[in-house]
Amino acid sequence: MERTSWPKQLTVDKRIVGLLSRSTYEKFPKALREAVSNAYDADATAVDIDIDMTKRQIIIEDNGVGMTPEEFDFYLRIAGRPRGRGKSIKFQRKRIGKLGVGFLALFPFCETLEITSTAENSDTIFVATIPSKKFVEESTVVEDVSEIPVQGYERSDPREHSKHYTRLVLNAFTSLGNEYFEPKAARYTRGITSNISSWSGEKRIVWELQETLPLDFPPNSSLGDALDQKPIGMEVRLNGHRLSRNDPGGEILDSNSGTFTTVGNIVFKYAITTSWHSIHPFNARGLKIRLNNVGIGERTYFDLGIRGRTWSRLHWIAGEVHILEGLDEAIALDRDSFIWSPEYEELKEFFRQVLS
Repeated sequence: MERTSWPKQLTVDKRIVGLLSRSTYEKFPKALREAVSNAYDADATAVDIDIDMTKRQIIIEDNGVGMTPEEFDFYLRIAGRPRGRGKSIKFQRKRIGKLGVGFLALFPFCETLEITSTAENSDTIFVATIPSKKFVEESTVVEDVSEIPVQGYERSDPREHSKHYTRLVLNAFTSLGNEYFEPKAARYTRGITSNISSWSGEKRIVWELQETLPLDFPPNSSLGDALDQKPIGMEVRLNGHRLSRNDPGGEILDSNSGTFTTVGNIVFKYAITTSWHSIHPFNARGLKIRLNNVGIGERTYFDLGIRGRTWSRLHWIAGEVHILEGLDEAIALDRDSFIWSPEYEELKEFFRQVLS
């Protein structure tokens, strides 16, 4: 039996629409990160990403709690607005996304976004088709983007009663999506170290997702041991290949293993490694900051290298900083950096001292 509560409307915070309309092709992996982060918040234990370059299509499917049509209505209304619940329903995971940015981040890269979902103990499956390209292209013209309809339908199937999943299908890449996968000219640092910007689109997506997603470390990781990293509880596969966190490897130089450090109101763990030679690729150098197990921004030396003195061996150093408490409210709207705060400046000074 089909129902007729369609089309629906998507209500989007105008700040988010502004971010979407300013997107560049480099943000494609970060958009995928947001979609997988939604799956983590929905208590998924498995996420499969399939990229089909022939069809110019990407499918992201997770086994999280799924959504009923009524929950999807709520999801559309809160897009880009603060969410009240701080932890996930089933596993009590600390939520990654406090703003409903997840599926919105995909809009600039596909012409349509199809969402299929069903919740556990429900016979109802819904399929929604969002003309994502229109929200980005018309955002400077249409004052109220809720005028753009979200078409879809619902069906009942008792065989689906015990199933729960959400499937996102990115159909027909936009110019930004196509540009991301275009071959890039090779770039080198001092003629030796390749920047990931010279890699193929799919290889860069793997690197970026492994940099940012909540993933387990590879087996026998000294960095994971030093950070006392517990299993994440979610497996992510891309075209059938299981992803694990990027780990440059090497020897532990410094860490607060077995405990944590407090600077102001920021509580964190950290570990710093070296292989006693230049780290390749260039993008793997420096410390990766993680908040709620999600990587934020590029790796950093906390501005140590711009203070007048030359630090000739910084390019030997990598590691991670795990923020346990204290920076949730300092995350920028695009969730790719921190806004200025005295506490964050104290944290940066702490690591400048450690690194020097």
